[in-house]
Amino acid sequence: MQNPKTKDRTSQSYRNFKKNILKVDDVRLFLLLLFIMVFVLTLVAAYFKHIGKYFQINPVQTLTPAMAAMITIKLKDKTCIPNCFNYYIGCSGITIILISLGIISSVSPWLCMGISGSIFLISMLLEDKKNAEIWGLRGGNIKKTIKWLFAYIILISFVITSTFFVFYFLYSYTEQFKTVFYNGDYINSRVIFADAIVEFYKTRLIYIPIQVFNPISIYMMFGEEYGWRFFLQPRLQKKFGEIGGVVLLGIIWAVWHFNNEYFMELPESVKAFGYTSREYLSIVYSTRIVTEVFFSIWFAYFYKKSGSIWCMVLIHAIHNLMSIWSIFIIAFRYKGLVVQTIILLIISLLILKMSAFSGNKSDGVVKI
Repeated sequence: MQNPKTKDRTSQSYRNFKKNILKVDDVRLFLLLLFIMVFVLTLVAAYFKHIGKYFQINPVQTLTPAMAAMITIKLKDKTCIPNCFNYYIGCSGITIILISLGIISSVSPWLCMGISGSIFLISMLLEDKKNAEIWGLRGGNIKKTIKWLFAYIILISFVITSTFFVFYFLYSYTEQFKTVFYNGDYINSRVIFADAIVEFYKTRLIYIPIQVFNPISIYMMFGEEYGWRFFLQPRLQKKFGEIGGVVLLGIIWAVWHFNNEYFMELPESVKAFGYTSREYLSIVYSTRIVTEVFFSIWFAYFYKKSGSIWCMVLIHAIHNLMSIWSIFIIAFRYKGLVVQTIILLIISLLILKMSAFSGNKSDGVVKI
């Protein structure tokens, strides 16, 4: 039987812990929890690398932003917390542990993540409607979601078309973009354009319904979008302004990817362009920071317009599938990055001029 004095000391320690937690700023607590999870996954990847095995961080790490957000909410508020938070944290935690221990392969954890995703989605659908709306699990409506989903498809299609056009123009009228180093020799860069177009239209567009509308994709993209857009974005905007908050979120989002890029096995398609691991990290880190800031602006706009985290989950999945410009950056290195930056900058400046970035700074923040 537990000693009453020991029990009292334990209760007092817990009360002090809760008291101290309540004093911690939401953003700092979220970032601390996120850092701990990312750090653990980084250590696991380093261990697997040490023993000569490959550990793919990215699939399981997509779950961590939502976990950090939900744990922060649960630590700071006991009222009206959705039950499905427990399912998401529990399923994600078990998935991370099983993959980290090597029980499930990090390269193909899809069965485990499919089961976890299905459990979470079912628990979310059973959640009290009003409570779900308070915590961002519901919002907007189907018509609005479809409207802004198609609007994003039009935007991303325009960006891809513009990218093809600009690079083909540069290929036609400048010497710097005539050739590219590939498989140990300099070849006509027209081949790269042809490969990119074929890859996009034959291997990406056709699979949008399959790769976007399934429990695994939704589970993973929810992991990012709930943490980044629902939780972190409005809080950063409240602290640093509408635009400053979104730009800072983009930088955090980019850095969050760095450990995955560091431990990722260099694909043969990348090696063909003559990269060493160090050279590739240099270009991919630069690309991440630049592009993630712009994409953070785009996503912030569509989130405010749609009012739905689920619209953003689908947009994020479609975005990942349709992002074809990376092949031009890899092929032309920093020349390609500069060109793509100019294209994304122009579109981002136009978006920043729109009404979604002139509202109240505290819009969308759930106080906890």
